[in-house]
Amino acid sequence: MNSIKKVFLIIGVLMLAFIVWSLVFNDGGVVRTAYDAISSPINSAWQTVTGDPDAKLLPDWGDTGVDLEDNLNDQSGGF
Repeated sequence: MNSIKKVFLIIGVLMLAFIVWSLVFNDGGVVRTAYDAISSPINSAWQTVTGDPDAKLLPDWGDTGVDLEDNLNDQSGGF
């Protein structure tokens, strides 16, 4: 195998890995879809049992509430 073919093969494998990573772990990916498919029926059954429309056993997939921009821009602190 020529060294040119090896280089392009490595680049192709890395690009394929990045594409699979983005499809699986980005917002709207396979992991989020699977979690939503599991959490929705569990939460709706729990809401039926408790009678509380806001009761949830599993949290929604979403924002963690952490503002990354403020954390990254605040460099004045230290230890």
